Amino acid sequence: MSPTFGENDLVLWVSVNPSELRVGDIIIFQHPTMPEIDNVVHRVIEVQVDAGKYLFRTRGDNFSGLDRYYIPEANVHGLIIGAVYHDNSR
Repeated sequence: MSPTFGENDLVLWVSVNPSELRVGDIIIFQHPTMPEIDNVVHRVIEVQVDAGKYLFRTRGDNFSGLDRYYIPEANVHGLIIGAVYHDNSR
């Protein structure tokens, strides 16, 4: 998520009802096709509802293309509400 967050920054997140997530929010989630990849942090760029379930299209801030997959609401851990930035100049 560079430049928003750096490699050693600590993100702060809270659980959230999927219906409250909006385009522009930053979420933390488990990868939908590779379950061994957890705690991915990307920005929501599209929200869809299918059969009453929310799906989120995301993109990393340092990547111009869209993620190839939609994130099902069950994979969303929460909403990023802040960060503790690591000072890389020390």
